[in-house]
Amino acid sequence: MKDGKKKPKLKRNRVARIEAFSPDLDYEREKFLREEGKALADTVKTQEKIYRCVAINENAKALLKKHNDINAHLQEQIQAIEKRLEDPMPRSARILFLENHNKLMKEAIAKIGQIETELTAIEKDLYPTFDPKKQAVIFSRNKNAVAQLYARLKQHTFNIQFKLERIDPILRDSIQSDLELLKKLLGEIELITQKTSDIYERLKGGRIPPDLYATMANEVYEIHKKKFDFEQVCKLIEDKLEISKLDAEIKQKLEELKTVHEGLSAVKGIINTAYYNTKRGADDLATKLKSANFSFNATDYAAKLLTSSMEWDDDLTAREAIIKERQNLLAQLTEKKEYIAQVISLIVTHQQAIKDLIAKDLDFCAKRASLYEAFTHAPHDFYQRYDNYQKALEYDFKSGLDNQRAQWYLHRLLTYTLGFSTDVPDNCAIVRHVRYASSNIKKLKVQFEKDFPLVAIEKEFFNYNGKSYFISDSIRKNLENYTSARAKISDAFKDENKSSEYVDFHYELQLLRESKTEIEQYIVAYEEGRKKNRLDLLDAKSQLSKSLVQFNLQNDSLEYQGEIYSLDIPTKNLVEQYNLAHELLTEALSDKQFAVDPISYKDKKEQFAALQKIQKSIIAYLEEQRKNRLEFLDFKEKSSNYTPLVLNKITLQENALSFQGTNYILDHSTQQMVERYNYCYESLAKVFNEFSSESKPLKISTEFLQKIRERFTQLEENQKYIIAYLEEQRTNRLEFLEHKEKFLSFTPFSLQGKNLSFQGVSYTLDKSTEPMVKGYNSVYTILAKVFSEECSLDSKPLTTESLKRIKEQFIQLEKNQKITIAFLEEQRKNRIELFLNFKEQFSNLTPFTVEENSLSFQGANYALDVSTAQMVKGYNFDYKILAEVLSDEISSESKPLTEESLQNIKKRLTQLEENKKQITRFVEKQRELDDLIKRFAAYSSLTITGEGNSLVYKEKTYPLNAATAKQIQEYNEAYEELKQAFKSENSTLDIESIKKLFNKLQQRVKPFDQIEEFGKLTKLLEQQSELVSKRKIIVQQIIDNIDLEFRNLGDVAKGSEEEIMSIILASLLQVFARHQAEVKKLATNIGIARNDLCLDNLNDSKEQLKRFASANHDKAGDLVNDLREEFNENLPKFSSNKRLNQFMEWIDKHILAPLYEAYYKEEKPYKPGFFASSIERNLFEFRKNLFPDLEKFQNELSEAAAAASAA
Repeated sequence: MKDGKKKPKLKRNRVARIEAFSPDLDYEREKFLREEGKALADTVKTQEKIYRCVAINENAKALLKKHNDINAHLQEQIQAIEKRLEDPMPRSARILFLENHNKLMKEAIAKIGQIETELTAIEKDLYPTFDPKKQAVIFSRNKNAVAQLYARLKQHTFNIQFKLERIDPILRDSIQSDLELLKKLLGEIELITQKTSDIYERLKGGRIPPDLYATMANEVYEIHKKKFDFEQVCKLIEDKLEISKLDAEIKQKLEELKTVHEGLSAVKGIINTAYYNTKRGADDLATKLKSANFSFNATDYAAKLLTSSMEWDDDLTAREAIIKERQNLLAQLTEKKEYIAQVISLIVTHQQAIKDLIAKDLDFCAKRASLYEAFTHAPHDFYQRYDNYQKALEYDFKSGLDNQRAQWYLHRLLTYTLGFSTDVPDNCAIVRHVRYASSNIKKLKVQFEKDFPLVAIEKEFFNYNGKSYFISDSIRKNLENYTSARAKISDAFKDENKSSEYVDFHYELQLLRESKTEIEQYIVAYEEGRKKNRLDLLDAKSQLSKSLVQFNLQNDSLEYQGEIYSLDIPTKNLVEQYNLAHELLTEALSDKQFAVDPISYKDKKEQFAALQKIQKSIIAYLEEQRKNRLEFLDFKEKSSNYTPLVLNKITLQENALSFQGTNYILDHSTQQMVERYNYCYESLAKVFNEFSSESKPLKISTEFLQKIRERFTQLEENQKYIIAYLEEQRTNRLEFLEHKEKFLSFTPFSLQGKNLSFQGVSYTLDKSTEPMVKGYNSVYTILAKVFSEECSLDSKPLTTESLKRIKEQFIQLEKNQKITIAFLEEQRKNRIELFLNFKEQFSNLTPFTVEENSLSFQGANYALDVSTAQMVKGYNFDYKILAEVLSDEISSESKPLTEESLQNIKKRLTQLEENKKQITRFVEKQRELDDLIKRFAAYSSLTITGEGNSLVYKEKTYPLNAATAKQIQEYNEAYEELKQAFKSENSTLDIESIKKLFNKLQQRVKPFDQIEEFGKLTKLLEQQSELVSKRKIIVQQIIDNIDLEFRNLGDVAKGSEEEIMSIILASLLQVFARHQAEVKKLATNIGIARNDLCLDNLNDSKEQLKRFASANHDKAGDLVNDLREEFNENLPKFSSNKRLNQFMEWIDKHILAPLYEAYYKEEKPYKPGFFASSIERNLFEFRKNLFPDLEKFQNELSEAAAAASAA
């Protein structure tokens, strides 16, 4: 700003001076300026001083840096000017440069002087003239001042933090950076404070060095500087907090006003309607709402000056502008709020007018709304409607409309009171409705008391409609429900100021009605029950004289069903109690008007039931006595079937008992059982004799009968045991005699040394059979002694153990006999049968003839391998041994042929036969191998010629594909495998494996019988593939031609001939694109069929070839049909024959000709002649087929054109 605006002015002055000055004056002027410049240069040099404060004071460092920068910049400028002055120039120009030179130096000296003044002041503060006492006081004062300043600033920071904790978190986050800066400054101040304190404590009471004093003074200087920055940041934060409070207050008032305004605006239509009808006057609510003062837009109160632009070192006037803006906005909002308060005051006045008129009736209806709903079946929200009425009239709109509920109540208040006027209040729907409902509720009360009379309950009876009825358990709950529900509803009808909103009147009324129904049904049933009770008691009275008669008791006896029974004392008392109860009940029922109420009826029925119960008990006792008497007599009759058992004395300890004509000696236990039997018999006989049939009355207790039953059961069990014992003795005796008779068929073996004579033949026993024969003879001797003893009638009883022992000995005897005879039979069989059979079997074998490892067999010689030669040698050796063994004669004196010796002969004979089989199999294998070698000579490997795409088979060449080449490879592999197998030695040849390989070779070569058919199919598939490929190329050319022509048309005018052509070309593109996709698919399928064609699937390939030919033909037909449809649909749209012919020429050339060539061209050479060739004729027919109506349409166009020309 200093140089830029003065240069034009200087230029004008300079021009003036040039014109005014003479040459001498210019010289003097130049000389003066040079001398002035030297003086100024000396002044600059003399101003260069050294300041100690720069070493420790940051501000001094900055000032010195600024000083040096100014000096350096001055030097650069002076050097530039001096360098220009060295160049030759007019004096006037040099004067201008010198003036500028001196001016720069003067400005620099002024700036440097100011800086040096500040540096001198800092220097003086830090390094004053040193007075120890004075400086000590200042030193101490500085330390205290720093500490107090730090404490004050720290408290200020705490106060700010406390305020920040109570503000909105979002605002707190925005001030966080300022707070961090404040904490940073406080931390730096704290460091300075700590440093000054350390310095002071270190030199407390001692001499203060100047340097240390300077350090302390510098710290004081720094802290005052930071104090300024700190206070600026504090002021920024406090201003932001103050502005934020104003913003929050503005925001709150905006939200309140916005809510209230929206609420009033929402019901503005209702207000306009209401006050238009009632004409409230000039200051009514509608007028207030239409006023411009009512308009409100929150964006009008948005602050334009933002707090984000505030910095700690900015201008304070900007902050005052921000605060002033907020205060103005608050004033405007307060004014707006006062206006809206006036609007709300009108609403409150209107609310109070309605309230004064219907408040009492509305309260009456609201408290009985649910009762009214229950009686009248009003809508379910009936109570809610009255509640809404009340809440709308009770709501305090003075508190504001800043919530959704207030707006909701305002809307309903104005809706409900639409049309209200103090002159004609009934015009208002809410007034009419409330008064009508209040009147109806009072009418309902009268009807309710008539429909539901009061029920009085006294102890066990209740009074209903003037009559008393007994309270049973079944009706008690209904009575309680009835009285409770009636009381609740009756209380609700009263005019008392009670709220019944918590009573469910629907439920109570339903309960009341149901209870009333139950009570009335109970009364009907009660009356019916009284009649039924009387009839029931009359029936009981009748039974007292019939089935429930009194018993005829004589002393201790009672007659029952023609028999006299003696009674015990309890039964006698029971009979007397029964007769007394019978008399009392008969007397009670003798009165014709006996009571039949439930209590009396219940009492008499209980007496009757007790009488029946006692009768049952007495009859049960008599029935028991009768049953016991019959059972006693039955036992007495059964006892006649038993007789006492008589024992015959044999010895002092032994007794015999006669049973079925035979005497049996008894053992000790059976003898005791007979004694117990006789005791039971005698005791029962004594009892039966005491109770004769003439003794009456016969009284037999259950306990006594149980003793007789037990004694009789014991008698039966004893008899069964004794009879079982005797039966066992009889059975054992019979079995003993049977064994004795059977023993007579056995004889002892005649054994001399180890020789046994059997059926006239002597046999030598082996080691196992000899002890068996001796055991047999020993058991035989024992049994002969047992059976030799006499078995008389007086012999001792045969016990089961003794008989079991005889059985075991007899079984051992039979076993030994069987084993011995089996041995002898085996010997006979071995000598005669087995030995002779082996001999006969051996006669079928012959030795083999071997000469020099060659076997002669069935007239042919076979070379033997090592293993087979050894087998033949072993066979001949075994044959020789068996021939010697089987040549011996069999005599009676020869040694016994044991199983072991026979097994050895059998084993050797079996081995001999097995060796013969193996040798025979070896010969058969050699024969089969020779036959296979002869047959294999007829086969050879297959050769693929050329480049691997043809096969020479049976002197003919056939084309190949991958599948057939694989079959050839498989055949050659099978051939080589069998060929290698034949090269092995005979000893390692496996005939079965070779057979499998030979069968595999036959399977591989079998398909090649159809190689000629394969060649034909391959050629046909290639022809189909070439045909389809050719069509695919031509179709692509047609598509390219159509696409090119379509592009050449470009944008066409609507309704023009070009548009028709464009439509036809687009349709043709779609048709040929579809056909191209089908052709490609067909080409792919033909290619797959060619690759998959092999000798195993020729029939399937034939069918595929037919399908391909058919598909080719069908797709060509489909294409022609599609083209015909497109042409027939769009060609008639042409209006110009000329344009149509031009388009048809293009179609003939680029579509029909190549299409015909691809699908319908005859494969015949062209022969020129006078007449058109068959190709041309066919092409004409093809074109006619595609455009059957083209000629007709062209004629129509020509006629139309001629008619137009004529017109």
